[in-house]
Amino acid sequence: MTLNVSWVLTALLAVLATATSTSSGNNQSEFAPYARYNDSSVVVPDSYIIKFKDNHTIQHHLDHIGVNISSMGHEYFYLDIIPGYHIKVNESVIHGLIRRDPGVEWVEHTTFASPPKLPTMDHDGSLSSSERSKRWQAVMEETATLELAQQSTNRTISRRDDGAREYWHWSEAGSNVDIYILDWGVDINHREFGGRAYNFNGFNASPYLEPPENAMGDTSVWGHGNCIASLAAGTLFGTGKRANIINVKVINHEVRIQWHRIIQALDDVRKAHKAKKRNRRSPFAGSIVVLSLGSNIELGGRPLRSAIKKVRRSGIPIVVAAGNDHADAAQIFPCNFPESICVSSVNHRYQRTEWSNFGKPITVAAPGLRVPCAGLRGGYTVLSGTSFSAGYVAGTISNFMSYEKLRSNVNLVMRRMKDNWNVGLLISDFPPDLETANTFNSNGFMKPNKLPTQPYVGAPLERRVRRQLWELGADANDSLRLQGTTTATLPSITPTIPPGGSLVNFTKP
Repeated sequence: MTLNVSWVLTALLAVLATATSTSSGNNQSEFAPYARYNDSSVVVPDSYIIKFKDNHTIQHHLDHIGVNISSMGHEYFYLDIIPGYHIKVNESVIHGLIRRDPGVEWVEHTTFASPPKLPTMDHDGSLSSSERSKRWQAVMEETATLELAQQSTNRTISRRDDGAREYWHWSEAGSNVDIYILDWGVDINHREFGGRAYNFNGFNASPYLEPPENAMGDTSVWGHGNCIASLAAGTLFGTGKRANIINVKVINHEVRIQWHRIIQALDDVRKAHKAKKRNRRSPFAGSIVVLSLGSNIELGGRPLRSAIKKVRRSGIPIVVAAGNDHADAAQIFPCNFPESICVSSVNHRYQRTEWSNFGKPITVAAPGLRVPCAGLRGGYTVLSGTSFSAGYVAGTISNFMSYEKLRSNVNLVMRRMKDNWNVGLLISDFPPDLETANTFNSNGFMKPNKLPTQPYVGAPLERRVRRQLWELGADANDSLRLQGTTTATLPSITPTIPPGGSLVNFTKP
Protein backbone atom coordinates (compact mmCIF):
# COMPACT_ATOMS: atom_id res chain seq x y z
CA MET A 1 0.00 0.00 0.00
CA THR A 2 1.39 3.41 -1.01
CA LEU A 3 0.32 6.21 1.26
CA ASN A 4 -1.18 9.32 -0.30
CA VAL A 5 0.65 12.09 1.47
CA SER A 6 -0.52 15.03 -0.65
CA TRP A 7 -2.09 16.67 2.37
CA VAL A 8 1.16 16.33 4.26
CA LEU A 9 3.09 17.85 1.40
CA THR A 10 0.63 20.71 1.24
CA ALA A 11 1.09 21.38 4.94
CA LEU A 12 4.84 21.28 4.48
CA LEU A 13 4.89 23.23 1.24
CA ALA A 14 6.93 26.08 2.62
CA VAL A 15 9.55 23.76 4.07
CA LEU A 16 9.86 21.64 0.96
CA ALA A 17 9.84 24.61 -1.36
CA THR A 18 12.71 26.12 0.57
CA ALA A 19 14.56 22.82 0.53
CA THR A 20 14.05 22.47 -3.22
CA SER A 21 15.14 26.00 -4.01
CA THR A 22 18.36 25.62 -2.07
CA SER A 23 19.18 22.03 -2.94
CA SER A 24 21.11 22.93 -6.07
CA GLY A 25 23.51 24.95 -3.98
CA ASN A 26 23.86 22.46 -1.17
CA ASN A 27 26.64 19.93 -0.88
CA GLN A 28 25.29 16.35 -0.92
CA SER A 29 27.17 15.72 2.34
CA GLU A 30 24.47 17.79 4.09
CA PHE A 31 22.07 14.90 3.54
CA ALA A 32 22.17 11.77 5.67
CA PRO A 33 23.43 8.75 3.68
CA TYR A 34 20.66 6.86 1.94
CA ALA A 35 20.64 3.22 0.81
CA ARG A 36 18.20 1.83 -1.71
CA TYR A 37 18.63 -1.36 -3.69
CA ASN A 38 18.26 -1.65 -7.44
CA ASP A 39 16.19 -4.83 -7.39
CA SER A 40 12.68 -3.53 -6.68
CA SER A 41 11.40 -7.05 -6.02
CA VAL A 42 13.30 -7.20 -2.71
CA VAL A 43 12.43 -3.69 -1.53
CA VAL A 44 9.44 -3.08 0.75
CA PRO A 45 7.55 -0.21 -0.94
CA ASP A 46 7.81 3.16 0.85
CA SER A 47 9.33 1.49 3.92
CA TYR A 48 12.33 3.05 5.69
CA ILE A 49 14.46 2.73 8.80
CA ILE A 50 16.01 5.94 10.09
CA LYS A 51 18.99 5.76 12.47
CA PHE A 52 19.95 8.62 14.78
CA LYS A 53 23.47 9.64 15.69
CA ASP A 54 24.64 9.25 19.27
CA ASN A 55 22.78 11.50 21.74
CA HIS A 56 20.25 12.55 19.10
CA THR A 57 16.72 11.92 20.35
CA ILE A 58 13.33 11.64 18.73
CA GLN A 59 12.44 15.01 20.26
CA HIS A 60 15.53 16.60 18.67
CA HIS A 61 14.43 15.10 15.36
CA LEU A 62 10.88 16.42 15.69
CA ASP A 63 12.16 19.87 16.58
CA HIS A 64 14.35 19.92 13.49
CA ILE A 65 11.84 18.74 10.90
CA GLY A 66 9.00 20.70 12.49
CA VAL A 67 6.23 18.11 12.13
CA ASN A 68 4.89 15.07 13.94
CA ILE A 69 6.40 11.99 12.30
CA SER A 70 3.41 9.77 12.96
CA SER A 71 1.20 12.15 10.97
CA MET A 72 3.38 11.81 7.88
CA GLY A 73 2.94 8.10 7.27
CA HIS A 74 1.83 4.78 8.69
CA GLU A 75 3.47 1.83 10.42
CA TYR A 76 5.51 4.28 12.45
CA PHE A 77 7.22 2.77 15.48
CA TYR A 78 10.25 3.80 17.47
CA LEU A 79 13.18 1.37 17.55
CA ASP A 80 15.22 1.93 20.68
CA ILE A 81 17.48 -0.90 19.55
CA ILE A 82 18.76 1.07 16.51
CA PRO A 83 18.16 3.85 17.87
CA GLY A 84 15.75 5.40 15.43
CA TYR A 85 12.42 4.49 13.92
CA HIS A 86 10.58 2.80 11.07
CA ILE A 87 8.00 4.51 8.93
CA LYS A 88 6.12 3.92 5.68
CA VAL A 89 5.98 7.23 3.87
CA ASN A 90 6.33 8.82 0.44
CA GLU A 91 9.96 9.07 -0.71
CA SER A 92 9.68 12.86 -1.10
CA VAL A 93 9.30 13.20 2.68
CA ILE A 94 12.48 11.17 3.19
CA HIS A 95 14.56 13.40 0.93
CA GLY A 96 12.76 16.67 1.59
CA LEU A 97 12.76 16.49 5.39
CA ILE A 98 14.16 13.49 7.17
CA ARG A 99 17.57 13.22 5.49
CA ARG A 100 18.15 16.94 6.12
CA ASP A 101 18.28 16.49 9.88
CA PRO A 102 22.02 16.57 10.78
CA GLY A 103 21.24 14.23 13.68
CA VAL A 104 20.24 11.42 11.30
CA GLU A 105 23.12 9.00 10.74
CA TRP A 106 21.58 7.13 7.82
CA VAL A 107 18.33 6.19 6.10
CA GLU A 108 17.84 2.75 4.57
CA HIS A 109 15.04 1.40 2.42
CA THR A 110 13.88 -1.83 4.10
CA THR A 111 13.99 -5.16 2.30
CA PHE A 112 12.36 -8.55 2.49
CA ALA A 113 13.99 -11.38 4.43
CA SER A 114 14.46 -14.86 2.99
CA PRO A 115 12.66 -17.55 5.00
CA PRO A 116 13.61 -21.22 4.99
CA LYS A 117 12.07 -22.81 1.90
CA LEU A 118 9.82 -25.80 2.48
CA PRO A 119 10.34 -28.82 0.22
CA THR A 120 7.58 -30.25 -1.93
CA MET A 121 7.42 -33.84 -0.74
CA ASP A 122 5.33 -36.17 1.36
CA HIS A 123 5.08 -35.80 5.12
CA ASP A 124 7.87 -37.37 7.11
CA GLY A 125 5.67 -39.65 9.21
CA SER A 126 5.50 -39.76 12.98
CA LEU A 127 7.45 -40.92 16.02
CA SER A 128 6.07 -42.56 19.14
CA SER A 129 6.93 -41.19 22.60
CA SER A 130 6.02 -41.30 26.28
CA GLU A 131 6.70 -39.27 29.40
CA ARG A 132 10.18 -38.98 30.87
CA SER A 133 11.09 -40.21 34.37
CA LYS A 134 11.94 -37.81 37.19
CA ARG A 135 15.12 -35.69 37.30
CA TRP A 136 18.29 -35.91 39.41
CA GLN A 137 21.51 -33.93 39.61
CA ALA A 138 22.96 -35.74 36.59
CA VAL A 139 21.06 -37.83 34.07
CA MET A 140 22.10 -40.43 31.53
CA GLU A 141 19.40 -41.29 29.02
CA GLU A 142 19.92 -44.83 27.75
CA THR A 143 17.65 -44.58 24.72
CA ALA A 144 18.27 -41.05 23.47
CA THR A 145 18.65 -40.26 19.79
CA LEU A 146 22.10 -40.64 18.25
CA GLU A 147 22.08 -36.90 17.57
CA LEU A 148 21.77 -36.13 21.29
CA ALA A 149 24.35 -38.76 22.26
CA GLN A 150 26.86 -37.22 19.86
CA GLN A 151 26.49 -33.88 21.65
CA SER A 152 27.44 -35.11 25.13
CA THR A 153 30.47 -37.25 24.30
CA ASN A 154 34.03 -36.22 23.46
CA ARG A 155 34.57 -38.67 20.60
CA THR A 156 32.94 -39.79 17.39
CA ILE A 157 30.24 -42.43 17.78
CA SER A 158 28.11 -44.32 15.28
CA ARG A 159 24.83 -46.16 15.58
CA ARG A 160 26.63 -49.47 16.12
CA ASP A 161 28.86 -48.26 18.97
CA ASP A 162 28.32 -48.93 22.66
CA GLY A 163 26.85 -45.78 24.15
CA ALA A 164 25.37 -44.64 20.85
CA ARG A 165 22.04 -43.98 22.60
CA GLU A 166 23.46 -42.54 25.84
CA TYR A 167 22.96 -38.84 26.40
CA TRP A 168 24.50 -37.29 29.52
CA HIS A 169 23.33 -33.96 30.87
CA TRP A 170 22.80 -31.88 33.97
CA SER A 171 19.31 -32.57 35.28
CA GLU A 172 18.31 -28.88 35.30
CA ALA A 173 19.85 -28.03 31.94
CA GLY A 174 18.41 -24.74 30.71
CA SER A 175 16.29 -24.04 33.78
CA ASN A 176 15.13 -20.40 34.04
CA VAL A 177 16.53 -19.56 30.59
CA ASP A 178 14.15 -18.14 27.98
CA ILE A 179 14.81 -19.32 24.41
CA TYR A 180 13.05 -17.01 21.95
CA ILE A 181 12.10 -18.81 18.73
CA LEU A 182 11.66 -16.18 15.98
CA ASP A 183 10.02 -18.35 13.37
CA TRP A 184 6.76 -19.68 11.88
CA GLY A 185 5.26 -20.04 15.32
CA VAL A 186 5.25 -22.71 18.02
CA ASP A 187 2.34 -24.83 19.22
CA ILE A 188 2.87 -24.04 22.89
CA ASN A 189 0.57 -26.83 24.09
CA HIS A 190 2.53 -29.57 22.32
CA ARG A 191 3.30 -32.38 24.80
CA GLU A 192 7.01 -32.18 23.94
CA PHE A 193 7.27 -28.83 25.72
CA GLY A 194 5.95 -29.98 29.08
CA GLY A 195 4.14 -26.73 29.87
CA ARG A 196 7.32 -24.65 29.40
CA ALA A 197 6.28 -22.94 26.16
CA TYR A 198 4.65 -19.51 26.07
CA ASN A 199 3.52 -16.95 23.53
CA PHE A 200 5.70 -13.85 23.75
CA ASN A 201 4.10 -11.25 26.03
CA GLY A 202 0.97 -13.41 26.17
CA PHE A 203 0.03 -12.41 22.61
CA ASN A 204 -2.97 -14.16 21.07
CA ALA A 205 -1.93 -12.83 17.66
CA SER A 206 1.48 -11.78 16.40
CA PRO A 207 1.99 -8.00 16.25
CA TYR A 208 4.72 -8.59 13.65
CA LEU A 209 2.33 -9.95 11.01
CA GLU A 210 -0.85 -8.58 9.50
CA PRO A 211 -4.18 -10.34 10.13
CA PRO A 212 -5.47 -12.84 9.22
CA GLU A 213 -1.98 -14.35 8.85
CA ASN A 214 -0.91 -13.66 12.43
CA ALA A 215 -2.20 -16.69 14.35
CA MET A 216 0.42 -17.63 16.95
CA GLY A 217 0.66 -21.39 16.27
CA ASP A 218 3.07 -23.10 13.87
CA THR A 219 1.65 -22.46 10.39
CA SER A 220 4.52 -23.98 8.42
CA VAL A 221 3.95 -27.06 6.29
CA TRP A 222 6.17 -29.41 8.31
CA GLY A 223 6.24 -27.92 11.81
CA HIS A 224 9.39 -25.85 11.36
CA GLY A 225 8.98 -23.77 14.53
CA ASN A 226 7.93 -26.75 16.63
CA CYS A 227 10.98 -28.70 15.49
CA ILE A 228 13.46 -25.94 16.35
CA ALA A 229 11.85 -25.42 19.75
CA SER A 230 11.91 -29.14 20.56
CA LEU A 231 15.60 -29.51 19.70
CA ALA A 232 16.43 -26.50 21.86
CA ALA A 233 14.26 -27.30 24.88
CA GLY A 234 12.06 -30.32 24.26
CA THR A 235 11.52 -32.96 26.93
CA LEU A 236 12.50 -35.83 24.62
CA PHE A 237 14.70 -34.28 21.98
CA GLY A 238 16.09 -31.04 23.43
CA THR A 239 19.60 -30.21 24.60
CA GLY A 240 18.26 -27.65 27.10
CA LYS A 241 15.47 -29.76 28.55
CA ARG A 242 14.39 -27.37 31.30
CA ALA A 243 14.54 -24.10 29.34
CA ASN A 244 11.47 -22.00 28.59
CA ILE A 245 10.34 -21.70 24.98
CA ILE A 246 9.10 -18.25 23.97
CA ASN A 247 7.11 -18.19 20.73
CA VAL A 248 7.83 -15.01 18.75
CA LYS A 249 5.96 -15.49 15.50
CA VAL A 250 7.52 -13.46 12.68
CA ILE A 251 6.92 -15.71 9.63
CA ASN A 252 3.77 -16.83 7.89
CA HIS A 253 3.57 -19.22 4.97
CA GLU A 254 1.61 -16.75 2.85
CA VAL A 255 3.42 -13.51 3.70
CA ARG A 256 6.80 -12.11 2.68
CA ILE A 257 8.96 -11.27 5.67
CA GLN A 258 10.04 -7.69 6.20
CA TRP A 259 13.31 -7.09 8.04
CA HIS A 260 11.96 -4.08 9.90
CA ARG A 261 9.42 -6.38 11.59
CA ILE A 262 12.22 -8.72 12.67
CA ILE A 263 14.07 -5.75 14.11
CA GLN A 264 10.91 -4.65 15.92
CA ALA A 265 10.62 -8.14 17.44
CA LEU A 266 14.28 -8.08 18.53
CA ASP A 267 13.69 -4.68 20.13
CA ASP A 268 10.76 -6.10 22.11
CA VAL A 269 12.74 -9.20 23.15
CA ARG A 270 15.56 -6.99 24.40
CA LYS A 271 13.12 -4.93 26.47
CA ALA A 272 11.61 -8.07 28.00
CA HIS A 273 15.07 -9.40 28.84
CA LYS A 274 16.15 -6.15 30.49
CA ALA A 275 12.92 -6.01 32.52
CA LYS A 276 13.54 -9.51 33.88
CA LYS A 277 17.15 -8.67 34.74
CA ARG A 278 16.01 -5.73 36.85
CA ASN A 279 14.28 -8.15 39.24
CA ARG A 280 17.34 -9.26 41.21
CA ARG A 281 15.35 -11.75 43.28
CA SER A 282 14.11 -13.55 40.19
CA PRO A 283 15.60 -16.96 39.29
CA PHE A 284 15.81 -15.69 35.70
CA ALA A 285 19.06 -16.98 34.18
CA GLY A 286 19.11 -15.34 30.77
CA SER A 287 17.73 -15.21 27.23
CA ILE A 288 18.72 -16.69 23.87
CA VAL A 289 17.40 -15.81 20.41
CA VAL A 290 17.15 -18.36 17.58
CA LEU A 291 16.76 -16.94 14.08
CA SER A 292 16.49 -18.92 10.81
CA LEU A 293 16.25 -16.09 8.31
CA GLY A 294 18.82 -14.76 5.89
CA SER A 295 19.50 -12.43 2.99
CA ASN A 296 22.31 -11.86 0.54
CA ILE A 297 24.84 -9.23 1.60
CA GLU A 298 23.96 -7.24 -1.51
CA LEU A 299 20.78 -6.29 0.36
CA GLY A 300 22.72 -4.51 3.07
CA GLY A 301 21.80 -5.68 6.55
CA ARG A 302 22.97 -2.52 8.33
CA PRO A 303 19.77 -2.02 10.38
CA LEU A 304 19.67 -5.67 11.42
CA ARG A 305 23.30 -5.65 12.49
CA SER A 306 22.71 -2.54 14.59
CA ALA A 307 19.87 -4.40 16.29
CA ILE A 308 21.86 -7.59 16.84
CA LYS A 309 24.74 -5.62 18.35
CA LYS A 310 22.36 -4.08 20.88
CA VAL A 311 20.76 -7.45 21.66
CA ARG A 312 24.16 -8.99 22.34
CA ARG A 313 25.27 -6.06 24.51
CA SER A 314 22.17 -6.67 26.61
CA GLY A 315 23.45 -10.17 27.36
CA ILE A 316 21.50 -12.19 24.78
CA PRO A 317 23.32 -14.64 22.48
CA ILE A 318 21.92 -14.77 18.93
CA VAL A 319 22.01 -18.23 17.34
CA VAL A 320 21.40 -18.22 13.58
CA ALA A 321 21.16 -20.88 10.90
CA ALA A 322 23.94 -20.87 8.29
CA GLY A 323 21.50 -21.60 5.47
CA ASN A 324 21.08 -24.50 3.09
CA ASP A 325 22.39 -23.19 -0.22
CA HIS A 326 25.73 -25.06 -0.40
CA ALA A 327 27.34 -21.63 -0.53
CA ASP A 328 29.86 -19.41 1.20
CA ALA A 329 28.17 -18.11 4.35
CA ALA A 330 30.18 -14.90 4.03
CA GLN A 331 27.57 -13.85 1.48
CA ILE A 332 24.62 -14.31 3.85
CA PHE A 333 23.55 -12.12 6.75
CA PRO A 334 23.02 -12.37 9.71
CA CYS A 335 25.27 -15.47 9.61
CA ASN A 336 28.22 -13.33 8.57
CA PHE A 337 27.77 -10.86 11.44
CA PRO A 338 30.55 -11.43 14.01
CA GLU A 339 27.96 -10.92 16.75
CA SER A 340 26.03 -14.02 15.60
CA ILE A 341 26.60 -17.66 16.51
CA CYS A 342 26.27 -19.19 13.04
CA VAL A 343 25.52 -22.92 12.91
CA SER A 344 26.09 -25.34 10.03
CA SER A 345 24.78 -28.90 9.66
CA VAL A 346 26.49 -32.29 9.65
CA ASN A 347 25.11 -35.80 9.25
CA HIS A 348 25.42 -38.71 11.70
CA ARG A 349 28.84 -39.55 10.21
CA TYR A 350 30.15 -36.06 11.09
CA GLN A 351 30.20 -35.04 7.43
CA ARG A 352 28.91 -31.68 6.28
CA THR A 353 25.49 -32.12 4.76
CA GLU A 354 25.63 -31.48 1.04
CA TRP A 355 23.36 -28.44 1.28
CA SER A 356 24.83 -26.71 4.35
CA ASN A 357 26.56 -23.38 3.88
CA PHE A 358 30.21 -23.14 4.91
CA GLY A 359 33.10 -20.69 5.28
CA LYS A 360 34.68 -18.39 7.85
CA PRO A 361 31.43 -17.13 9.43
CA ILE A 362 30.57 -20.64 10.68
CA THR A 363 30.94 -20.83 14.46
CA VAL A 364 30.07 -24.46 15.11
CA ALA A 365 28.35 -27.45 13.51
CA ALA A 366 25.57 -29.63 14.91
CA PRO A 367 23.45 -32.52 13.63
CA GLY A 368 20.98 -31.41 10.98
CA LEU A 369 20.13 -34.36 8.74
CA ARG A 370 16.84 -36.18 9.37
CA VAL A 371 16.67 -35.27 13.05
CA PRO A 372 13.66 -36.46 15.12
CA CYS A 373 11.69 -33.57 16.58
CA ALA A 374 8.24 -32.22 17.44
CA GLY A 375 5.89 -31.88 14.48
CA LEU A 376 2.38 -30.61 13.86
CA ARG A 377 -0.88 -31.53 15.60
CA GLY A 378 0.89 -32.81 18.72
CA GLY A 379 2.92 -35.37 16.81
CA TYR A 380 6.56 -35.96 15.98
CA THR A 381 8.46 -35.87 12.70
CA VAL A 382 11.92 -35.95 11.12
CA LEU A 383 13.35 -32.87 9.36
CA SER A 384 16.62 -31.60 7.92
CA GLY A 385 18.22 -28.17 7.75
CA THR A 386 20.59 -25.78 9.48
CA SER A 387 17.62 -24.27 11.34
CA PHE A 388 17.42 -27.42 13.41
CA SER A 389 21.18 -27.50 14.02
CA ALA A 390 20.77 -23.98 15.43
CA GLY A 391 18.09 -25.29 17.80
CA TYR A 392 20.50 -27.85 19.25
CA VAL A 393 23.17 -25.19 19.82
CA ALA A 394 20.73 -22.81 21.53
CA GLY A 395 19.73 -25.54 23.97
CA THR A 396 23.35 -26.39 24.71
CA ILE A 397 24.15 -22.76 25.45
CA SER A 398 21.22 -22.68 27.86
CA ASN A 399 23.04 -25.35 29.95
CA PHE A 400 25.89 -22.98 30.69
CA MET A 401 23.65 -19.98 31.22
CA SER A 402 21.32 -21.74 33.65
CA TYR A 403 24.12 -23.25 35.74
CA GLU A 404 25.95 -19.94 36.18
CA LYS A 405 23.06 -17.50 35.67
CA LEU A 406 24.89 -15.89 32.75
CA ARG A 407 22.19 -13.37 31.89
CA SER A 408 24.48 -10.44 31.10
CA ASN A 409 27.79 -11.77 29.77
CA VAL A 410 27.68 -13.16 26.23
CA ASN A 411 31.47 -13.26 26.06
CA LEU A 412 31.55 -15.72 28.97
CA VAL A 413 28.79 -17.77 27.33
CA MET A 414 30.92 -17.94 24.19
CA ARG A 415 33.94 -19.00 26.23
CA ARG A 416 31.94 -21.84 27.81
CA MET A 417 30.72 -22.96 24.40
CA LYS A 418 34.24 -22.96 22.94
CA ASP A 419 35.80 -24.70 25.95
CA ASN A 420 33.28 -27.53 25.67
CA TRP A 421 32.77 -28.10 21.97
CA ASN A 422 34.74 -30.86 20.23
CA VAL A 423 37.47 -29.90 17.78
CA GLY A 424 38.63 -31.98 14.83
CA LEU A 425 35.81 -34.55 14.77
CA LEU A 426 34.30 -33.43 11.48
CA ILE A 427 35.24 -35.13 8.24
CA SER A 428 36.17 -32.05 6.29
CA ASP A 429 34.92 -31.72 2.74
CA PHE A 430 34.71 -27.94 2.92
CA PRO A 431 36.45 -25.87 0.27
CA PRO A 432 39.98 -25.51 1.72
CA ASP A 433 40.33 -21.85 0.84
CA LEU A 434 37.33 -20.87 2.99
CA GLU A 435 38.69 -22.14 6.33
CA THR A 436 35.46 -23.51 7.80
CA ALA A 437 35.85 -24.21 11.53
CA ASN A 438 36.09 -27.91 12.47
CA THR A 439 34.05 -27.57 15.66
CA PHE A 440 31.15 -29.74 16.83
CA ASN A 441 28.53 -28.80 19.40
CA SER A 442 28.83 -30.43 22.84
CA ASN A 443 27.48 -29.84 26.34
CA GLY A 444 30.90 -30.87 27.70
CA PHE A 445 29.59 -33.50 30.11
CA MET A 446 32.18 -36.12 29.09
CA LYS A 447 35.12 -33.80 28.40
CA PRO A 448 38.32 -35.33 29.85
CA ASN A 449 39.67 -31.98 31.05
CA LYS A 450 36.76 -31.13 33.36
CA LEU A 451 36.60 -31.96 37.04
CA PRO A 452 34.31 -34.90 37.86
CA THR A 453 31.94 -32.76 39.89
CA GLN A 454 31.47 -30.24 37.08
CA PRO A 455 28.72 -30.63 34.50
CA TYR A 456 31.02 -28.99 31.91
CA VAL A 457 34.45 -27.41 31.55
CA GLY A 458 34.63 -24.07 33.35
CA ALA A 459 31.62 -24.60 35.60
CA PRO A 460 32.30 -22.96 38.99
CA LEU A 461 32.81 -25.24 41.98
CA GLU A 462 31.44 -24.74 45.46
CA ARG A 463 34.11 -24.30 48.12
CA ARG A 464 33.19 -27.50 49.93
CA VAL A 465 33.55 -29.48 46.70
CA ARG A 466 37.00 -28.02 46.06
CA ARG A 467 38.06 -28.99 49.59
CA GLN A 468 36.63 -32.50 49.19
CA LEU A 469 38.62 -33.01 46.00
CA TRP A 470 41.78 -31.75 47.69
CA GLU A 471 41.33 -34.07 50.68
CA LEU A 472 40.46 -37.19 48.65
CA GLY A 473 42.96 -36.71 45.87
CA ALA A 474 42.75 -37.69 42.22
CA ASP A 475 41.71 -41.28 42.99
CA ALA A 476 38.32 -40.00 44.08
CA ASN A 477 37.40 -38.92 40.57
CA ASP A 478 35.61 -42.09 39.56
CA SER A 479 33.47 -42.18 42.68
CA LEU A 480 32.58 -38.52 42.38
CA ARG A 481 31.78 -38.55 38.67
CA LEU A 482 28.38 -40.19 39.04
CA GLN A 483 27.48 -38.74 42.40
CA GLY A 484 23.73 -38.15 42.33
CA THR A 485 23.35 -39.69 38.87
CA THR A 486 20.32 -41.59 37.68
CA THR A 487 19.45 -43.40 34.50
CA ALA A 488 16.46 -42.27 32.47
CA THR A 489 15.04 -44.64 29.88
CA LEU A 490 13.30 -43.19 26.86
CA PRO A 491 10.97 -45.16 24.61
CA SER A 492 12.34 -46.80 21.51
CA ILE A 493 11.89 -44.53 18.51
CA THR A 494 11.05 -46.04 15.14
CA PRO A 495 10.52 -43.26 12.62
CA THR A 496 8.69 -43.83 9.37
CA ILE A 497 10.47 -41.59 6.90
CA PRO A 498 10.24 -41.23 3.14
CA PRO A 499 13.59 -41.45 1.32
CA GLY A 500 15.68 -38.37 1.98
CA GLY A 501 13.58 -36.88 4.75
CA SER A 502 12.64 -33.21 4.52
CA LEU A 503 15.08 -30.41 3.87
CA VAL A 504 14.04 -26.94 4.96
CA ASN A 505 15.97 -24.54 2.77
CA PHE A 506 16.63 -20.84 2.36
CA THR A 507 15.13 -18.89 -0.51
CA LYS A 508 17.51 -16.46 -2.12
CA PRO A 509 16.02 -13.09 -2.98
